[in-house]
Amino acid sequence: MAAGQPEPATRVNDIWLGDFNRHDPMWEPKGNERLFTSANINAADILIDALADYGMDLALPPGIPTLEHFVTKNLHRVDQVFCSQDLLSHIDQCHTMPECRPPKMDHFPIKTVLSLDMARNDEIPGFNFRKTNWQDFQEHLGNKLEALHLREPKDAADFKLMLDELTAAILETMEAHVPKANPSPYHK
Repeated sequence: MAAGQPEPATRVNDIWLGDFNRHDPMWEPKGNERLFTSANINAADILIDALADYGMDLALPPGIPTLEHFVTKNLHRVDQVFCSQDLLSHIDQCHTMPECRPPKMDHFPIKTVLSLDMARNDEIPGFNFRKTNWQDFQEHLGNKLEALHLREPKDAADFKLMLDELTAAILETMEAHVPKANPSPYHK
C-alpha cells in the first residue's frame, strides 16, 4: 500500500470508469481470444488485483463491447465501469449505446443509471463579507488574538491546540460581526 493511500476497507461507494485498455476473458466479448496474449493478461491481472483489493466489481456486464475498430470492425472491450460492491445494488442500468456513437469515434457511449437516496439539507446561509463592518471586525478579532497564548509550539499536538484556538477566535468574530447572506433563490 502506497504511503498516504487509504486502506481499501475504508473505501465505500466508489466508481471507476474509463478506457482501461485491458483485455481479459472476464469481460472481453467472445471471439476475441487472439487478444489474450501473456502481455495482455499480465496487464489485466494488475487491474484485477486492484479491483479485488478495493472490493470493486463489474457494473457493465461482461461480454458487452465498448469499441468498434475503425478498419477491421472488430468489437473490443477496453472501456470499463467498476463500482464498489455496496454500490452495485444501486445500479439500475449500465449498458453501451452504439447507436449514439458520435461520428469519427470508435468508442461507444456508456449509460449508467444509479438509484440513490439523496438527503436534502436545509440551506445554511453563508456569510456576506461585503456588508461587514471591518473596523468592528478587526477590533473584536484583535481582542480575541490578544487573549490567545501564541508561542513556539512544543510539538504537533501543541501546534494543533494553538491552531484550534486561532480558528475558534476567527469563527467567533465572524459569527459576531459578519452578516448572514440571503439564501440563493436558485437553491430551492
